[in-house]
Amino acid sequence: MSQSPLLADSLDLQTILRREDVWRGPRLVAVAGKGVSSGRAELDKKLLGGGWPLRSLIEIEDNAKGFPVWSLFLPAVRQLLLQPGYVFLLAPPAIPYAPALVQQGCDPARLMVVEVEDKSDWLAAALEILRSDCGLLLMAWEPGRRLLYPELRKLQLAASHSSSMLVLMRSSQMARGGSPAALRLALHSDAQGTLVQIRKQRGSYQLGRVRI
Repeated sequence: MSQSPLLADSLDLQTILRREDVWRGPRLVAVAGKGVSSGRAELDKKLLGGGWPLRSLIEIEDNAKGFPVWSLFLPAVRQLLLQPGYVFLLAPPAIPYAPALVQQGCDPARLMVVEVEDKSDWLAAALEILRSDCGLLLMAWEPGRRLLYPELRKLQLAASHSSSMLVLMRSSQMARGGSPAALRLALHSDAQGTLVQIRKQRGSYQLGRVRI
């Protein structure tokens, strides 16, 4: 029996709407997937899904070159390392101090540092890690040349087909303009600690700030 064109189009549309990378606006609030807890109850309350989203691009505007970011995601790293797999650090500004990792409950042998300088090599490495079946988390620092929207889109699509978290650190200058990221945050450090500002959260209008 042949299928009517109208029914075929309807089935195609339903297939498209089930994709992880399709945004359907506020309706996503009701169907958001479970996230990985940030380890901070006040921040989890503001994050859709109760924590960091999986299979999505998380974009962090961080001008402090690494320390606040590592502190922010350390609880999630500990949770993720309870599973088999590795945490990848792509082009980090500094190599984590192994004794400190052990003190914080992280096995340094489960952290893989990938150092690249050329943007094309950086993007190829990021996509390969996301396509692998051993990555629990990819924390990537944007290369010296700004990532363009199509390149960010490739990262988001690769993340949507993976089972890992993807966190991209960018400077204020690099982060200007649009982004397909599901979550965009800005970190501000002062004498009182670190202020986390939620600038965009796909599927929710809830923004706000949390001090950690």
